[in-house]
Amino acid sequence: MGVNPLSWSDIEAWSRFTRTELEPWELDAICAMDSIAVRWLNMSEADRKKERNKKPATDENLAGAFRALAAPDSKRKQTKRKKSDG
Repeated sequence: MGVNPLSWSDIEAWSRFTRTELEPWELDAICAMDSIAVRWLNMSEADRKKERNKKPATDENLAGAFRALAAPDSKRKQTKRKKSDG
């Protein structure tokens, strides 16, 4: 049996228990990180070894990812449209 992703009820219960109101982007980040963690924890050791041998992320790539996450929703939608139009 593998690791399961966080459920919405798990996140909501934590939020109530800690009296923490999460912003939509924070929920997106939690779900994205959880997805990565679940994928990693459910991998075979051989697949984990392959992943470890991949080229690491660069500062430039990470900065671009964080800029995209920090962009307002309207700007992200415009960026997606521009890419699909071109």
